[in-house]
Amino acid sequence: MKIPILKLSYTEEDILFIKDEIEKVLRSGFLTMSSRVKAFEKQFAAFCGVKYALGTNSGTSSLEIILRAIGVEGKTVVMPSNTFMATPLATIKAGGRVIFTECERESLQMDPRDLKKKFVQIQLRLY
Repeated sequence: MKIPILKLSYTEEDILFIKDEIEKVLRSGFLTMSSRVKAFEKQFAAFCGVKYALGTNSGTSSLEIILRAIGVEGKTVVMPSNTFMATPLATIKAGGRVIFTECERESLQMDPRDLKKKFVQIQLRLY
């Protein structure tokens, strides 16, 4: 399998805009938690057609917020064994238990047979 390298092209106008905006952030002294974050949240919510959006410091924090919002505390979360560490760590921080399933070699996705076995074991409270 050949995966192409990502090469982004920017116009001179794009480069100047990006440099100007980065300079504004650096001169403000706030890399996070500023009025710019609030403006981003508002614009992103409008773009998504929703009332609210929340900017976080990382994908791990985003996952943890979602898991807390759906009430994962004290519950079991099944996830593929080839996931990034943020996924189980966010689950644990949100108070959940993690069970990993085997993944299929061909697709790298959860193996449905192992997933079914894990669900049966959870129902029998073997975890």
